Amino acid sequence: ALGLAADLNALLRSCTVCAIGEDAKALEETGIAVGLLPAEPSPAGIVKEIEAQAAGRLAGARILVPVPLVSGVPEPNVVPKFVAGLAALGLDVHRVPSYSTRAVLSGNEVEERLIFDGSIDAIAFSSTAEATALALRLRGRLPPARPPGHPRVGSHP
Repeated sequence: ALGLAADLNALLRSCTVCAIGEDAKALEETGIAVGLLPAEPSPAGIVKEIEAQAAGRLAGARILVPVPLVSGVPEPNVVPKFVAGLAALGLDVHRVPSYSTRAVLSGNEVEERLIFDGSIDAIAFSSTAEATALALRLRGRLPPARPPGHPRVGSHP
């Protein structure tokens, strides 16, 4: 097993690792050097940074793109756009599922009770998949509209 780890470290040193924000920090904490850290911390930022710094050097290069395996909800558009952006730079993109994202359509009774009894004032979504999963769970069972005096956050009179 020790030989495999040494071989993996050698392989990782022979390629450019691209990452953003906390992803880069997590990689570096495990000893994986991040060679391309975009100013814009997003998949689009990675594409822009590769285009600005390395597109000519990497044309035709193979790039591994670990992505989620999405089930139960449509795949968020960010992943296909990221892959397409890399391919548009002339990279040979190898999209590989590395973790699973799936809709949880049952077993959220506490969450639903908080919504239905009016205990929640706001819900913050960070992805389309999250919003879609909640909409699927609550389809046909949405609570009544908020009573007057409880405006939406960011609403304008």
